[in-house]
Amino acid sequence: MKRFLVLVCVLSLFLGIFAGCKNREDEKNKALYKKFIAGEITAIDEDGVDKPFSDCLLWDLEQQGYRYTFLDMTGDGVVELCVQQMPNMYFFTVKDDGIYLWYTEESMYVHLLNNGALMFERHGGAPTHINYEYYELDKNAHVKFKVTFSCWDGQSIEEGKVYPDEYFFNDEKVTKEEYEAKTKKYLEIGSDKLVWYDMEKREPKQNSVQTLSEKLTREIDGAYNEEMKSPEDDSTAGMCAISEKYTKKWQDVADEYYNKLIEYDITVTNEASYYSADEFHTFIKNMKTSWEKDNVVQCENYEKTLFAIYGGSIVNTLAADYKYNEQMNWALKLVKIYEHLG
Repeated sequence: MKRFLVLVCVLSLFLGIFAGCKNREDEKNKALYKKFIAGEITAIDEDGVDKPFSDCLLWDLEQQGYRYTFLDMTGDGVVELCVQQMPNMYFFTVKDDGIYLWYTEESMYVHLLNNGALMFERHGGAPTHINYEYYELDKNAHVKFKVTFSCWDGQSIEEGKVYPDEYFFNDEKVTKEEYEAKTKKYLEIGSDKLVWYDMEKREPKQNSVQTLSEKLTREIDGAYNEEMKSPEDDSTAGMCAISEKYTKKWQDVADEYYNKLIEYDITVTNEASYYSADEFHTFIKNMKTSWEKDNVVQCENYEKTLFAIYGGSIVNTLAADYKYNEQMNWALKLVKIYEHLG
């Protein structure tokens, strides 16, 4: 009994010392992060280039402010810094007393969980459904674990037939009971234990080009999601028409900024050391050619996969939504290049 008590005391002492060391290390790293936030030091990005904190502050359209939190994302004992301002989240880590950009998340549908994992959650229509993707990252910011799941409300079609609710886990159809059992531990993790700190709001940037991609996302994608939530015509044709309407809006944006880039005089920017005017225009043209070719193939393959999994009229609405997202991403890529040059 005495030996057991001695072991308990020694173990408690050891754990206390370990916890104390861990707390001191955490505080040291947090102090380093705060210097970075204050602009006193820079981080290193994935290309080995100095990254000032101001690079994270390109999207403050309406002075909504930013927030940040500290969390050990990988369980290795090193606390990371997460800086968030929709739609982006930047994750930084400490190595050899320096700060490094560890991971960047650009989706507005992804949020950070209490355990350091990330959860993609997007609500859609035709029929109403929710898609989830839960994933954990390793020390190199690679996905070390991932599960996907979704739930679909039953839908009515013109003939009056009603399909039952459907549930999927890792692309396999499951029963409602199986779905609830398999997803419970992921959906219960939540984000309520994260402690977020607000940052002082900064003056908006005078150059409106720098905030254009965010503005377009809010206006076009925001309107698309709102219209999809409660469409006047919730038939397959009606939902496809909505997707096609907003896909056309992004196509117009892509065409506009492609033409602006083709006409852009790169010799007046810092990028002139990398490209001549002809080289830059060729680069943009090749980007477009490659995207158009790849997009056709990807959309066709996606539609074939949908037919294999679901079949029926739902394929048309899912395929239309996929084409919408692909067109949006392409348009924003061109806009962001233009922003960078501006």
